[in-house]
Amino acid sequence: MKMRNPIGFALPMFLGAGLALAVGACAESATPPQANDSTATAPPAAMPADHAMPAQSSGSMELHRIMSEGQKAPMAMSGDVDKDFATMMSMHHKMAIDMADVLLKSGSNAKLKAIAAKMKATQQDEIKQLERFTR
Repeated sequence: MKMRNPIGFALPMFLGAGLALAVGACAESATPPQANDSTATAPPAAMPADHAMPAQSSGSMELHRIMSEGQKAPMAMSGDVDKDFATMMSMHHKMAIDMADVLLKSGSNAKLKAIAAKMKATQQDEIKQLERFTR
């Protein structure tokens, strides 16, 4: 199968991966330290009191866990950009599926649930397409 516009195919995936990393980094920096965390520090004095973290739902915490684990996952690079791209995108899509599952289980917005179900199906199909390039 020959793609007419490989940039048009890859650009949305790279933008999605960048967005996922940015959201994870923001979520990680916004997560309050645990009470028993020996590295816990007080919030910066310059931070206004109205920026306090609201209570987190179990679903939100699960989304954060998925993003955090994905960022820490070891990735052995093969040196073959095609294989590395397919491998990394497969991992990225698996994280998206896990996140969609959390929303489908815990979310309440019907429109978001429909989007998550569609995303899950699309991501699963793309993982299958990428498998032949990861060997």
